[in-house]
Amino acid sequence: MKYLTGVAVCFRPYLRPLQCRVTHLDPALGSPPYMSPEQCRGTHVDPRADIYSMGCLMYESLTGDVPLQGETIVETMYKQVHEMPKGLTGVEADIRVVERLEKILFKALDKDADSRYQSFDELRADLEILASGKAGGLKSIALLSREMNDVRRKTLNAMGSSRKLVFSILCVFVVVVCAGVALYFPIYGFESDPPPKQREFALEQPLSALAHEPTKFKVQEEYLRTRRKLAHHATGEDSQQSFEVERMIGDFYKSAGRYNEAQVQYQLALKDAAAMKQGRSLDAAEVWLELGKCCMLTGKAQIAQICASSALSILDELGKLGGQDNLKALSIMVDSFQAQNLEAKADDAAMQFTKLWKMSGQSMLLSNEMAQPAYRVAEHLRKRGYYDLAEPLFKQSATCYRERGAPGRFNYGVCLNQLGLLELARGNAEKAKKYFDTSVDYFARSKGKEDISVAKVLFNRKEAEMKTGQFIQSVNTRATARKIWTTWQAAGQADGMP
Repeated sequence: MKYLTGVAVCFRPYLRPLQCRVTHLDPALGSPPYMSPEQCRGTHVDPRADIYSMGCLMYESLTGDVPLQGETIVETMYKQVHEMPKGLTGVEADIRVVERLEKILFKALDKDADSRYQSFDELRADLEILASGKAGGLKSIALLSREMNDVRRKTLNAMGSSRKLVFSILCVFVVVVCAGVALYFPIYGFESDPPPKQREFALEQPLSALAHEPTKFKVQEEYLRTRRKLAHHATGEDSQQSFEVERMIGDFYKSAGRYNEAQVQYQLALKDAAAMKQGRSLDAAEVWLELGKCCMLTGKAQIAQICASSALSILDELGKLGGQDNLKALSIMVDSFQAQNLEAKADDAAMQFTKLWKMSGQSMLLSNEMAQPAYRVAEHLRKRGYYDLAEPLFKQSATCYRERGAPGRFNYGVCLNQLGLLELARGNAEKAKKYFDTSVDYFARSKGKEDISVAKVLFNRKEAEMKTGQFIQSVNTRATARKIWTTWQAAGQADGMP
């Protein structure tokens, strides 16, 4: 048993500072802090006693203290027979790694030799499973210093060549501990992960080419203003022609991302409709919907709610409930209620949406106009835990965006990310990881590999990898995500940040 004492002394300089204490050695007994219960009782001893001693050494390397220590040798031996050590709750490492290590450790420290690992091979196998990952070891986190070479040399000298199996277990153990600590430290750890709120996505709004060409935009804007003047001159301000031009100008501003200007034009169109006594027409309902969308995009949730409610009222009067306009209005209602923290009302609107979506046959159609409303309702349902209702809506929205080709890549990636989060919440980490992998690919193709959207999904993929036991892979994934995230923060690229 002396070789175990040698290993403990060898490792001690590389652990956190320990209070010096004398290890009592006795040829007949061994070292009490590392002795198995059967040794302390003086009964039959077999190789499983060495496994207990290895467990004591592993415990000390994690906590800085031996598992059980009394004031005297006799008291220490009594504790080895009758008491269990404290858990690893004070170990500063990722909690999921610590929990798994604790199970392995306490199996090695079981008082009953028959309940322990029956061989060092079994112990090593469990440690290797915990340490396993699909990518490249721990080189990326650079936590194993040059001093480990000295540890190896001193340990082999102390143990001798016949103890190589024991040392191989220690090596695997060190890898596991380093991985757990790496996941805790600020560079890679949870405290450095952006909170989920900052990792949320917003769908890209389709913008016209004129939005990026100021000169052409001005020309088109002037053309539409001229048309409005001509309409007013020909038929007056409160006319069908005036209504159509005001609505056209509103659509123009909305397609260019000028939502405040669009709101003004839609309100003028509704004024014209009311003057013509067409305020309860289908055209008016559609303008109310467009106005509601613009209000939501500019943070005016209460006004958006009024717009959607007005549209629903008109559709009800016209007997048009059940179509896409009805679904669009309900989607706006969900968003507006959610923005006002009226979750119960948002739930009711979302339930009405899903019921109507199925009854009207929209669930069987691929409509570009329904991609965004379906996504918005699905996202609310996901956050509220209605996963079975959210999943088909996400999938339909994803299919619509995928069918658009290049223009829909980003939003398709968003849908896949949300499906991954949904599966992660269900406990299907492997399925979630597949969604995240595909999402990263689409974001990289849409925005580039160093875009902030890639980092957001990588943080989510890291969670899936942790839950599937791919600890080393998760460290590498997090490192990549952190690199992209901090680069964007340093560059002050506000457009890409949440």
